[in-house]
Amino acid sequence: MNEPDPSDRPSEPATQTDTVFRAPEALISGIILGFVGLGLILLLLRASDIEWTWEYWGSSDGVFDKSVIFRNFGLLVLALIALPLAIWRSVLAHQAHRLSEKGLIIDRYQKGAQMLESDNLSVRLAGVYALRELAKSDPSDTYIMVQDLLFDFVRERSKERAPRFDKVTKKRSSPEYDSFAADLKIALETASWLRDNVPEAMVHETMNDWRPNLREANLSHAQIHDINLSNAILHGAKLQFAVFKKTNLTAAIIAGVNVFGTRFDGVDLSKAKLRFLKFEKTILINANVTDTHFIGNKFEDYCTFGDLWFWAPHVPLQAPEQITKAAAFRYPNEDWRAFAARRARDKEIEIEEARLGLPTF
Repeated sequence: MNEPDPSDRPSEPATQTDTVFRAPEALISGIILGFVGLGLILLLLRASDIEWTWEYWGSSDGVFDKSVIFRNFGLLVLALIALPLAIWRSVLAHQAHRLSEKGLIIDRYQKGAQMLESDNLSVRLAGVYALRELAKSDPSDTYIMVQDLLFDFVRERSKERAPRFDKVTKKRSSPEYDSFAADLKIALETASWLRDNVPEAMVHETMNDWRPNLREANLSHAQIHDINLSNAILHGAKLQFAVFKKTNLTAAIIAGVNVFGTRFDGVDLSKAKLRFLKFEKTILINANVTDTHFIGNKFEDYCTFGDLWFWAPHVPLQAPEQITKAAAFRYPNEDWRAFAARRARDKEIEIEEARLGLPTF
């Protein structure tokens, strides 16, 4: 029976035992050498009456001995050599350890990316969770690239959603798509969790000038609840019949989008830029519209706007009458309970004035 060719065997990754230089051992030996060297120096110099004479260094019990000179100076030279050697080995150990970590990070990232490309849903979900753990373990090196990968995954895979049927009228065509897949939902939730829980996540984003990129993503009919999409770019995204509930859209850019049947409930739109949107059967309620920019938007029939609010004096900018009528100002430092009570009283007054036929201002 022929022996298998060794070249046909799958290669195995090299372990630490295969290498000559091992970072942990080098670090430990460097620390030991450092303490030995430092101890010898302190031992030799601790006495305040040291004399730098041959008699002092060569005497033992009052007897001058050259061997004692060589021994004492040998110890001193050994200490002077050991201390810088220990520092050098510790630096090398640290560098080797960092290189090893970098290699592991790259390997984990590549495996997570490959798992996202799988045709198996459970494998894709495992890839999302693996990437989350990677970003948690070393955010300074991995946070931005993991977030890029997760949002790329949501954006590109959502574009593959096929329409089930079209409802065509004289005014519009409103396609309905397959349900928003579980892996896309989990990927969005994971990216949001990382933004809210990784230490200094916003610092990493600012330093790298990074924003969530959902340009032209198909979020139609998606249920997007409690997701942090602050600073997100949603140019040309499909948002028909999507539901955004308690979503953070602070400073987001939503442009060139048809929000037919889209529901925004309890969202934070402060400093967001809403540009050239087509509002039709859109619901916008309980939203923060502080400094929200409404630019070039078109408002069709059957829209609902209610219980909007903004921090005074930062009114929504270029807002149409439908928005300004539905928005109430909130005093600086006014808590929500006090604001809600005041707004309820104002509504009661408005209802009473309308009943009495009094003019409104």
